[in-house]
Amino acid sequence: MLAIYKKELRSYFHSPLGWLFLAVSIALMGVYFMAVNLSSGYGNLAYMISSIAILFLFTTPLLTMKSLAEERKSKTDQLLFTSPITVGKIVIGKYLAMLTLLGVICIIQCLLPILLSFFGTVAFGESYTAILGYFLYGAACMALGLFISGLTESQLIAAVLSLFTFFITYMMGGICSLISSTGNLLTKLLSVFDFYSRFQTFLTGTLDLASVLYFLTIIFLSLFGAVQVIQKRRFTLSSRNLSLGAYNSALSLIILAVLVLLNLMAAEIPVSYRKLDVTKEKLYELTDTSKDMLSELQEDVEIYVLQAEDKQDTVVGETLKRYAEASGHIRISYQDPVANPNFYQQYTTDNISMNSLIVVSEKRYKVIDYYDLYETQFDYSTYSTYASGYDGEGELTSALDYVTREEMPVAYSLTGHEESSLEQSFQDVIKKANLTLEELSLLKTESVPQDTQFLFINVPRVDLSANEAEAVLEYLRGGGKLIAVLPTGTDIQTAMPNLQRILDYFNATVQSGIILEGDANYYYQNPAYLLPDIEAAAATSDFYNSRYIFMPFAQSISVEETEDIYTTALLSTTASAYLKQNLEEMTAYEKEEGDLEGPFTTAVWVEKTLTGEENSAAEEGGIEAETLTSQLYLFASEALFTQSADQMVSGTNSLLFSNTIQSLIDGGEASVTIPVKAYAENGVMVSQGMVLLWGGLVVVIIPLALSLTGLVIWLKRRKL
Repeated sequence: MLAIYKKELRSYFHSPLGWLFLAVSIALMGVYFMAVNLSSGYGNLAYMISSIAILFLFTTPLLTMKSLAEERKSKTDQLLFTSPITVGKIVIGKYLAMLTLLGVICIIQCLLPILLSFFGTVAFGESYTAILGYFLYGAACMALGLFISGLTESQLIAAVLSLFTFFITYMMGGICSLISSTGNLLTKLLSVFDFYSRFQTFLTGTLDLASVLYFLTIIFLSLFGAVQVIQKRRFTLSSRNLSLGAYNSALSLIILAVLVLLNLMAAEIPVSYRKLDVTKEKLYELTDTSKDMLSELQEDVEIYVLQAEDKQDTVVGETLKRYAEASGHIRISYQDPVANPNFYQQYTTDNISMNSLIVVSEKRYKVIDYYDLYETQFDYSTYSTYASGYDGEGELTSALDYVTREEMPVAYSLTGHEESSLEQSFQDVIKKANLTLEELSLLKTESVPQDTQFLFINVPRVDLSANEAEAVLEYLRGGGKLIAVLPTGTDIQTAMPNLQRILDYFNATVQSGIILEGDANYYYQNPAYLLPDIEAAAATSDFYNSRYIFMPFAQSISVEETEDIYTTALLSTTASAYLKQNLEEMTAYEKEEGDLEGPFTTAVWVEKTLTGEENSAAEEGGIEAETLTSQLYLFASEALFTQSADQMVSGTNSLLFSNTIQSLIDGGEASVTIPVKAYAENGVMVSQGMVLLWGGLVVVIIPLALSLTGLVIWLKRRKL
């Protein structure tokens, strides 16, 4: 076998064919690498790999057409038949020689992520999975081309047949869509010959073991078929009992039947076992929160997808498969808008996007628009919107919780004091938590409703009245929960005495003035734009010491702990911070004489245990006094929960808001909110000079050197 391998490899490099194959492949790869990765700063090779895979349709037939057909035409195959080498070793030797050329290209591809890593962050898992897919796709095409070459003695016919076959396997996905947009038995059988769709699974950040098995099956059966073709000719040179053409046709049908059977079986393997998520963000894997909820699900839920199954969003489709496998109560149903354009109007009168989801149970339903499944941000450098995160699991788990809950929690937002309205992104957080947030005017209603999960006071500009403050205090004495976001630069103690009465209930005091940070590592551009330390607490557990909170123009909070009051700091500054009290006389951002020295606390959680007469309402209700508590989340920055601040830190502020809400709903025990899975910053920054240097090397210099080498060797051999 080694002798055959060396002979075939020499034949490729003693003619321009092998050199030309390498040169063309590397040149095309270099063009996309230069344009997508170097110039555009994309740290993932998947797009480049996807773009160059079509080259196999044209280069592989030229490489494989002579492998067996030439031997047969020149009668040198008879020398092989009489040699002591087995036919299997002959075929494998020839195949390994082809595979070596492909391996050279893939080795160069494997070096590219390492090169990119010198200029930024690279998605190594996704890139190398894409390269593996490229190698398997190319190896399958070469094996199939080798088999086709053994069916004829004409190199031209072998090349044309190979090109036609590769084109069919490349277009099979589109052909199946034309036959039926919803799928049927015929399309299911034809999809077995769909090379390109299986190759694409490697480009999405998943290592699909079924696709690996598929390509290995193609390789094995193609090589086995090539061996059988040669064996038949070897032992029937003097026999005409069965024509070679009939034998080849029958053998091809058998190979196709085996291929169909094996891959239909592989398709039945659960997605969670056969598809490995190699993305850094684990986009496809379900979190433990979702798995626990699905394991306890007792009610049947149907998820309608407004799209044909073969046209659905790949990422969303993978997520849906994992939900269906995790619970037998989940059923996925695809509703093609072309075949049934009015289906969604049973659930909503609004216009919704293709690929949107409708989650339905016996109790209620929830519509998830496709664009809500992705978090987007606006890039002011390119004036375009891009996807910064994937929220498919978060939206689906939230929807499942919503449609199966017996009762929906209700919270109230205090009004009547020029409070700030929550912006859309934070309203979406509340919606995702399956919480109803209603407005409450204590001038119209004398007390806080009993079904209140928590009361929300969001940046009041005017003080509460004495009666309103007393109503809030009465709610807190009964075990109430309060979230308060304070206005910046306001002296709460003097300007809002009734609001201060509520804070006094928790022994909380807010120091007037603005905090400035002296440590440049803890502010952004301006010392007043704090990036505070995130302390360990229930509301910050998801991102403790791993993400930033953006908190501009904050004030200092102090809480005096007693036997019945316990407090935990959420956000705090460094000891280098200082507080300027008289803002009107402030002349500089630098620390001046009279400024208070840090560290300061800018957000706290306070818990008060209710005992004795203070808990009379609880005692009347038969609740043990020592187990009842009231809670306060206090944030001393009016810009903290705004969309502009949240975008500065890729959604961490909204995550803090979400966690705060969840900790107050049913004690946090029923929390099912899944944070957005932010896309990793797979970006590289390459100077124009380096783009030209490395791009020119891969696009021009290496391909040109390979082409010239092949030409020189060919000319020398012709002279010989």
